[in-house]
Amino acid sequence: MSVKRALVLSGGGGKGAYQVGAWKALREIGFEPDMVIGTSVGALNGALLAMDKYNEALNIWENMGMEKVFTSFAENDISQDANMDAKLSMLAIEILKNGGAEIGPLQKLVYDMMDESLIRSSKVRFGLVTTQFPKIKAVQLFVEDMPQDTIADYILASAACFPFVKTKKIGEMSFVDGGYTENMPLKMALNAGATEVVVVDISSAPDQMIVNENATIRYIRSKALNNEGQLNTSRMLMFDKDLSKIYMEHAYLDTLKEFDMIDGYVYSFKKGEKYNMSQYEQESRERFKKLFCCLPCEGLVERMARENIVNYMGKCVENPFEHFSNTMLCSEAAATIFKIDPRVIYSTQEFVSKILENFDTAKKEKNKDGKIDSLMRIVDSGIIDGIRHNLDMLEKRKIVIEITKLLISGKIDEKQKNKIWLVGIAFPEIICASLFCAAAISVKDTKIF
Repeated sequence: MSVKRALVLSGGGGKGAYQVGAWKALREIGFEPDMVIGTSVGALNGALLAMDKYNEALNIWENMGMEKVFTSFAENDISQDANMDAKLSMLAIEILKNGGAEIGPLQKLVYDMMDESLIRSSKVRFGLVTTQFPKIKAVQLFVEDMPQDTIADYILASAACFPFVKTKKIGEMSFVDGGYTENMPLKMALNAGATEVVVVDISSAPDQMIVNENATIRYIRSKALNNEGQLNTSRMLMFDKDLSKIYMEHAYLDTLKEFDMIDGYVYSFKKGEKYNMSQYEQESRERFKKLFCCLPCEGLVERMARENIVNYMGKCVENPFEHFSNTMLCSEAAATIFKIDPRVIYSTQEFVSKILENFDTAKKEKNKDGKIDSLMRIVDSGIIDGIRHNLDMLEKRKIVIEITKLLISGKIDEKQKNKIWLVGIAFPEIICASLFCAAAISVKDTKIF
């Protein structure tokens, strides 16, 4: 059976730059799709790919701004100097007043960029999804299904995110954003015979991964951007060149990781560097064993904490830290808490040095409000559950430092263990980060405490 490659691009508004970053990596890897199918902004990016206009797509997103999409921003010079929150407030007022924002600049861009003859003659078959309105019925179209001189119209119909923007009329029919019915048009690609699929997903709430026995499916989704809240719904209407740069850098690395060109999960490492994490396994394993008894754990709190921590490390239920992957996940938990830049390709040595450097800096910061001391004295798991969503990274860093200090001392009594277990129930990433920091300090023989 011949291989038929498909690239599937979800909707996501201002997060569309992520797909161009993935496209850059796919070009380098040599992944050449036979078809590209997109929804909303994915339809726009997909059409540019079908026309082989990578440089033009890159230029669009590198210079992206609210004025490139919305008429009111293009006509209002004062708005250019406002911060993003102010711009979104201005946009919300316009939407409420007018029943949707005017997108004159985006329409002009789409009409100017679309070369119908190029798309129709392309070796990459182009498809998209829009939604018939008011029926809210999915409309799946490949290029051959679109009448002459309507491709640009259907791309705009696919991106008509009503009620934020007005509906798009084509002939006698009205359409709204394809995301209302099929934001990730993977099934459309599979139904068209795709046997190798790359899905670039910028959805705020990604669909469950589909497993298909007749196709190999790779999902490119950003763990780092999701951790930072960068891919939530509120970002959909944020069109900004600085954000676009961040999205593209993340996507490039995420794509290389998905194709096993570099190592890492949230963070990125040179190929083969994951094996260098093995030097921290034994230290991490020994400290884990001192925190938790052998299965089955006797107490409810200990059992819940252990299960949460093990699940966080990748569901290796029996023996955590028997594989370098567990150690790497813990190192990345520490890196996230200590705010290590995720847009760099690291060696293990560079990565660990950065963590310890930021750990030492955070250790010297003063705890002004006493909140961390209060947290470490918690004896009721209900209290931890109450603050689960109110703990910022600074506070997490302080807790990691306190637990790391206990782990290194080797003298943890039952009362202290109980406090650590309670933290593990609500924040397994804090315990994982602490275990790795303690291991790294020991292996490196660093005199931090």
